[in-house]
Amino acid sequence: MFGTIPRRNNRKLRLSNWFARERDGDMQSFDVQGVASGVGVLLRAVRHDLARRRSARAIARTA
Repeated sequence: MFGTIPRRNNRKLRLSNWFARERDGDMQSFDVQGVASGVGVLLRAVRHDLARRRSARAIARTA
């Protein structure tokens, strides 16, 4: 069925498209890593703040 479709000899175009897709994928992975890093920093700051508040409450109870 699909054997009758003529295929153009465009190896250079296919290779350049492949490299373009790979570069886009790399940029997306860098972006995702950047977002994940930002979320990690935010969560660490929230945890640190909660721990600081807990310790302040514990000190206030004992005083």
